[in-house]
Formats: sequence, C-alpha cells, structure tokens
Amino acid sequence: MSTALEAFYREREEVTSHSQRREALQQQLSAARERLQRQHDQIQGELDRAQELERLRWEGEMIFAFLHELQPGQSQFLVEGQTIQLDPQQRPVDAAQERFKAYDKAKSAIEGLPERLRQCDVQLTGLAQFSALVAMADATTS
Repeated sequence: MSTALEAFYREREEVTSHSQRREALQQQLSAARERLQRQHDQIQGELDRAQELERLRWEGEMIFAFLHELQPGQSQFLVEGQTIQLDPQQRPVDAAQERFKAYDKAKSAIEGLPERLRQCDVQLTGLAQFSALVAMADATTS
C-alpha cells in the first residue's frame, strides 16, 4: 500500500513540477516576445520617419535654389505648392545647411534598420515556434 501511495505522489509531484517549469518558461517567452515586439515597433517607427528625410533634403535644395528670392527675416516661403518654414533669426544659407546636416545624420542612422527589422522578425518567429513547442509538450504529458 505504501509503495502505491509513494508512486502516486511521486507522479503527481512530477506533473506539478513540470507544469510549474512550463508556466515559468511561458512567462519568460512572453516577456521576451513583448520586448522584441517593442523593439520591432521602434525600428519600424524609425523607418517610417525616414520619409521625413527626403523632405529635409528637398527643403535644403529649395532654399538654395531660391536663395536669391529670400529676404532676411522671412519666416516661410512657398515652393511648388508647399510651405517651407524658416527661422527669421537665421540666414537662409544656414537654414539650408542645417537641413542637409540633419538629413545626413538621419540617413546614416537608418542605414542598418532594415537588417535589424529582419532580425527582429526572425527572432519573433522563433519565439512563436518555441512557445508552440512548449504548449505541445504540455499536451503530450497531461
């Protein structure tokens, strides 16, 4: 009788221990997935902001192209139906150079983003697969 009770409680203890380990692992996977998803969203946002880069470059080019028409202290001007804001305290040449500097800085910052985004996607896929395997392991042992 005691042998049967020992076997019963040993098996129950193993199931509980397995369930606890599986639950802890699922929590770790969930936390890692959330962290990676935030990273993925941040990288995607930076790529979306890359569209603004072309606007900076275009504005710099337009300021230089219409430099002869700009007046000191002018706060904005209209080119091709679009308004370019200027700092009235700043010379137009400086405004154009500032835009080109911002363009170059942002352009170099986003060069590696597509690869980082692909890596995040691969890691998220791997975590999803691993999570599915953990869930299947639970189904086969229960």
